[in-house]
Amino acid sequence: MILANTKTINMKFKLAFTFWNIHRCLNSNTFSFKLQIIVCCRFVIDLKTGTNDDGNIAFHFSACMSHVCCDTFRNRAWEKQYNTAWSPFAKGAAFDMFMVIKQEGYEVIVNGQVFCMFNHRMPLESVGLLTNN
Repeated sequence: MILANTKTINMKFKLAFTFWNIHRCLNSNTFSFKLQIIVCCRFVIDLKTGTNDDGNIAFHFSACMSHVCCDTFRNRAWEKQYNTAWSPFAKGAAFDMFMVIKQEGYEVIVNGQVFCMFNHRMPLESVGLLTNN
C-alpha cells in the first residue's frame, strides 16, 4: 500500500510480485517500509526507470539472510555490485526499513540504524517504478 500524503509503503512478502508507480513519492525523498519476512529467505526491491517493467534499474536492493547486494542494471547489463558482509534481516523477524533519497544516493536505514548508502548511478528524475519480489 502507498499512502501518497505520508509516503508510507507497507509490503508483505507473501506476494510473488507487485508493482507501484512511485513518481509522486520521489518528491518526498523518503520511502518507509514496515516488513516481516515470513516465507522467503530473500527479497528484492528495485527502483526502476520509466513506468513499465522493461526499463533499467537505478537501485537494486537484494537482501538475503546472510548479506545484501546493491547494484544498477543499465543497457541490459549489471554494473559493479556492492555487497555487504552481513545482513540485518532474519527469517520470521519483523523490521522497519527506510530508503532516504539524498543528494549523493540512497540511504537505507533498518531498525533505526543506517545500514548502507548506495551512490546514484542514474538520474533520480528517471526513476518511476518500485517493484518487489
